[in-house]
Amino acid sequence: MKMLRRQFLMMFILISVTFTFSVSLEFDESFVVNLLDNENEILDIASQNGNVYLLSENGLVYFIDSKGNINKIFDLELESYGKTPVKIIHNGKEIEKHLLTAGGMDIYDDSLYVAFYNVVKIFNSEGEILSTITLNNDLSISDVKIIDSKIFILDRIKGLFKVKGDTIERVFPELGQESLGMNYINLEVIEDTIYLRYMYGKTEQVGPEAYVTSEPFVQGVYKLSNKDGKYIEEENKELGENAVINESFAAFGNHLILSKGEAEMFILDEDLNIRLYINSPNLLYYPKFAFDKNVNADGKNILYIYNHRDLKRYFFEDSLNLSKN
Repeated sequence: MKMLRRQFLMMFILISVTFTFSVSLEFDESFVVNLLDNENEILDIASQNGNVYLLSENGLVYFIDSKGNINKIFDLELESYGKTPVKIIHNGKEIEKHLLTAGGMDIYDDSLYVAFYNVVKIFNSEGEILSTITLNNDLSISDVKIIDSKIFILDRIKGLFKVKGDTIERVFPELGQESLGMNYINLEVIEDTIYLRYMYGKTEQVGPEAYVTSEPFVQGVYKLSNKDGKYIEEENKELGENAVINESFAAFGNHLILSKGEAEMFILDEDLNIRLYINSPNLLYYPKFAFDKNVNADGKNILYIYNHRDLKRYFFEDSLNLSKN
């Protein structure tokens, strides 16, 4: 345990050459949630008031309390939505299974919003369903955020929309501005600015209505600024090529943390300047991150890291200090 804590401290303090990244992460040995029995990928993490929630690609939502106990596992029952199952290899045999290729969560007003397919389910903190919104659109929702009490959803192919009843209103990109080969992966918000994580591949037409997207895939982040109630692209930060979608994107203060591929991690400021970059296959394996504010008795904030199928909790002081050398 102590060795792992030292590794994370070294990782966060010493790896960056261009910038000084000063933070002390205190590993909480009392909070370790092991999910080795879950062979599926975790798509998203959300946390509030010491509780943390995990969305798995097999359609399970884990409700974990502040002591690291799994209080409830809710089954989204993917097979009930009429989607085609995917073929996977399990124990050396090919089987069919319903799996999510996209999905996201957000917490607002003590309610957990879970979005997938064309559905948004709203839970209370105990895992009870408060309501379900089924949108009248063919969608593959990859993320959801509540902005100014309004539900925004990110569709994997079509982009960002605002939910209005059981319909949606386009936000970004504008109609006719869509790009073939674009995949919108994650959605984050800092104050009134929206950040969209994307992956873009070269797309070629192979038939009248058939297209093939091939590598290399460029990953990056769009910054959308609110101009008179309309979100306009202000910046586009490309973060290099990688064909692996690792859906982790979290905001803390005026910074963003994201993971890319199997072992890369970026910290960006609100203007999408790279403040820290880490590539450590020995330390990171498809990491996911989530933050929680001021829930500990001493006022410290929390960083949750899901890594190597373990969910661990780290305490840190008021803010993460990033300063240029």
